[in-house]
Amino acid sequence: MVNIIKNILNYKWHISDIITTAILIMFISTILVSSIDFSYEWNWSTPLGYMDLFLIGLLNTLRLFFMSMLIGITFGLSLAIFRISNNHGLNLLGTVYINFVRNIPPLVFLFIFYFFISEQIFPKLGLTPELFENFTALKWLFGEGVYGANLISAGICLGLFESAFFAEIIRGAIKSVPTGQYEASLGLGFNYLQTIRKIILPQALAKCYPSLAGQSIIALKNTSIASLISVKDLVFSGVEVVTSTRSIFEAWIIVAIIYFILCFTMTKFFNYCEKKIENKYI
Repeated sequence: MVNIIKNILNYKWHISDIITTAILIMFISTILVSSIDFSYEWNWSTPLGYMDLFLIGLLNTLRLFFMSMLIGITFGLSLAIFRISNNHGLNLLGTVYINFVRNIPPLVFLFIFYFFISEQIFPKLGLTPELFENFTALKWLFGEGVYGANLISAGICLGLFESAFFAEIIRGAIKSVPTGQYEASLGLGFNYLQTIRKIILPQALAKCYPSLAGQSIIALKNTSIASLISVKDLVFSGVEVVTSTRSIFEAWIIVAIIYFILCFTMTKFFNYCEKKIENKYI
């Protein structure tokens, strides 16, 4: 783990990385310097005093992201296999689901499935706010009371939504593997599932890794809509700080900077992993 962090820090920056960082620095500097020229009275000390609230929002955003990614990639891989299957029923099921999800806005999808999951499924499973209050492990993983239940609902919804996009990325990569690979593996005595798992998927995932990384960044930014169903993520924290302090610009600039650092760090990490995968599989 230490070596990975060192390699990320020693990663050779491209000109685009330098330009992006320079723009961010110029943006922050302009805001700080121009505070003496604008009629708006800047007040950074007040929202910065709510950093504990921003950190809670950051933690919940990461919880939501990892949950949605776990569900999205796992279910997306299954949908991709459905789409390439010779079984017409599975193929039709995967096609209908993907076309449905990809053609509605994520916020609409979130509202539809959130109210269905939280009001119909969770009560039948016994996942009530009281359960999150009584079990320390659940409280630590998902948060307290109703907010923990909301976070799980949002994580499932976003995971199901992202799975449709991951599925098409993986399906396209599987289709790009030459058919000779299938024939050779079958000739060696592998069955269909062994061929997919041991021969096709490693090559396909290596080919589609950049697209998966890009969709993962989008998934991270899509977590921001969860604030609309009372998930205490970064956006929710920003709203609470604005309501308490009336420091509108300062609060949202802090939120934007945190999102930028998250996405930029993930991009550098994915670039590092991409180099490793290219050296191993491509």
